[in-house]
Amino acid sequence: RQKYYFRHRACTNGGKSTWGVPYMSKEWGRGPMDCEWRGGLWEHEVRNNPVNYFWRLNHNMSEKIIIKYFSDKIEKLHPIAGRSDWIDLRSSEDVTLKAGEYRLIRLGVGMKLPDGYEAHVVPRSSTFKNFGIIQVNHQGVIDSSYGDEWMMPVLAMRDTKISVNDRICQFRIMKKQPEIIFEETLHLSGEDRGGFGTTGVQ
Repeated sequence: RQKYYFRHRACTNGGKSTWGVPYMSKEWGRGPMDCEWRGGLWEHEVRNNPVNYFWRLNHNMSEKIIIKYFSDKIEKLHPIAGRSDWIDLRSSEDVTLKAGEYRLIRLGVGMKLPDGYEAHVVPRSSTFKNFGIIQVNHQGVIDSSYGDEWMMPVLAMRDTKISVNDRICQFRIMKKQPEIIFEETLHLSGEDRGGFGTTGVQ
């Protein structure tokens, strides 16, 4: 059985280029001759292979998340299809901060994560530029046992104001690591390259 990879790339469809559609490929950078949308399925006709491969757009790529909104003032969450698997989170309150002040900003949502997953919450790339805040825990980790409203702990580096519905951070869900068993040793294999910071600056 041949192994195919799922990736986003431009495909030819009736002589037209369609960007952002998923396709299967035997190796990265190569794709089928044609991609066509038919009845909720992508039909992939693979070169030198008479078999049509039908894959649902969300085949093995979707998980259901139960979500509760704690505010009716923020927009509903939605992924950005074909562009990113990170989902933006918004402030559910108006916040005014002076430089040096700390605040837990309410995000207006809580979720029941799928079993075996956790959520990672980080700032958006424009968060500091737009609002002058940093996330003090650098990355929030929310496991499936947490069922309350999500919040973002921030420190203001300048006087700033954040309004309801402003996008201030983003999240994605990740599979939890397997159970870890530690085995003690007196010596570690591998060459010691000198320790922390010894590779230089350039």
